[in-house]
Amino acid sequence: SCPVLHGGRLTIESSPNGEGNDFHGLFVGATEGTNPYRAHFLPHFFHAEYFLPEGSPLALRGTEGVFEPTEEEVGLMKLWGVGLERIRWRRAFMAKVGMDPKTNREVFLQEYPEDRVTCFRSVATGIFTLAELSRLELTARPPVETDAWGISWWLRPLPERAYIIGVDPATGLGDDSCVAVLLDITDYPEVLHMATLRGKFRDDDFARRVAELGKLANFSTLVVELNDVGQSVLNSLVNYLRYPALFHQRDPVTGESRIIPGWRTTEGSKRILINEGLKVINSGYLRTYDKGLVDELRFYRRYPNGEHAAAPGCHDDYVMALLLGLQGAAIAPRRLYGRSRQSSASSAIPV
Repeated sequence: SCPVLHGGRLTIESSPNGEGNDFHGLFVGATEGTNPYRAHFLPHFFHAEYFLPEGSPLALRGTEGVFEPTEEEVGLMKLWGVGLERIRWRRAFMAKVGMDPKTNREVFLQEYPEDRVTCFRSVATGIFTLAELSRLELTARPPVETDAWGISWWLRPLPERAYIIGVDPATGLGDDSCVAVLLDITDYPEVLHMATLRGKFRDDDFARRVAELGKLANFSTLVVELNDVGQSVLNSLVNYLRYPALFHQRDPVTGESRIIPGWRTTEGSKRILINEGLKVINSGYLRTYDKGLVDELRFYRRYPNGEHAAAPGCHDDYVMALLLGLQGAAIAPRRLYGRSRQSSASSAIPV
């Protein structure tokens, strides 16, 4: 035992690769403040030997001298306060860690971590590519405003744009949270995530908050998961709040819309959601500033039995809300879309 109360200190250090184990649980708990430890993440940029000076014979061709860093590399240089000599080493060793250029990057990030989430991830079971998730990580930032309804805003809607809201209800008990994400889908498959509502809410309270979010975004369509508590949320939206724009799931064979609003998730219909999500996320069409969403995307898995779910000890509330929104966007009437294609950067105004 360590006499912590009498000035002792206990340090637990490990290579991070592997999720769901004891060390992963300790680190996550320390990060979230649910245990007495403090989390310290040490990226490869801190290692004294991981750099290549200008003119190094180990450098890749074209990087021996001054070279132009990529957008991702510029973000890393700003984040960790490093120069080209660290990026020169990164490029050279990323090319050496594996035999397949398509997977070298993923293998490198397991052995030489750059953020506290990717380092635990198993390359073999992840659904969404590390390259895209790392890109999203670099742009993540705190919301500009959290309003009286509990909605976190990064950007505000414009009247001429089309929006959709993916809604994943929960009981409000235990670890699961209710989540709703506001997406600009005017230029779909380009998608801009603008706002998040997340918390432990009673069914009717969550319905009111979601309805308010929809109202603020041009009465945008709500894609609500119908399973379990979702039925109660939809009941409030339909019979009490009279919300005018609710998504109706279509029959996958006939294409006909069903009478009851919402999306009923089964293992089969979840695959439909995931396939659409893969098209958008892995192709680089998604933009988000919400680190919570990026973290959950990193830990979303396909297991050997074919099941799709969060890694042990992780959650998928954000992921399901996003996938529901993307599915609604994929089959939304084209009349919702903008008059001309324009950059998603101009799809909203700052808060």
